[in-house]
Amino acid sequence: MSIADLSAQQTTAVVNETPSSPCAVCIDDDVDFLALLTQHLNDLGVSVIPASNAILGVRLIQRVRPDVVVMDYFMPNAHGSYVLRCLQQDQALSELPVIVVTGCNVGRMVDSSHTLEQQLRRLGAHSVLRKPLNVHSLNAALHVCLGRSARQERDGRSTPHSRMQRPGGPADAMSAQSSFQPE
Repeated sequence: MSIADLSAQQTTAVVNETPSSPCAVCIDDDVDFLALLTQHLNDLGVSVIPASNAILGVRLIQRVRPDVVVMDYFMPNAHGSYVLRCLQQDQALSELPVIVVTGCNVGRMVDSSHTLEQQLRRLGAHSVLRKPLNVHSLNAALHVCLGRSARQERDGRSTPHSRMQRPGGPADAMSAQSSFQPE
């Protein structure tokens, strides 16, 4: 089964789920990393719809309206900046929290006065994290993003990710492994 087939099935499942579980669209062309990220988020009680490229990711985001997006920056066919620009242009998605995870040097200059991280934040990224991914940093970014999720504000729901905050819950179980990356 391909990532596209899996995404279609998971999109249907998430759209039909109850709103008590936060939803993330995860975009990465590295299928091994995407699988690890998906498993980690599932362990935290977050429903995940994976996308193997930026164009598919934007389509899924527009259809599902997730609570958060976690995505790679450097991908074939379109970079993470493409996704961020698409979200900025859609008023309904412009406030959607986005976490960018990249192996790129975020301190490198992309023009005469801005680093990659500064550019991504100007385009709307909430957090910019480096690979190999530190799960403590990811969990902290998710906690903030899910706490201010546009869907939660729109629906007037309380924060549904209490499993992430509970001592001894999935987040604590994952903290024994401080970073993950495909082997």
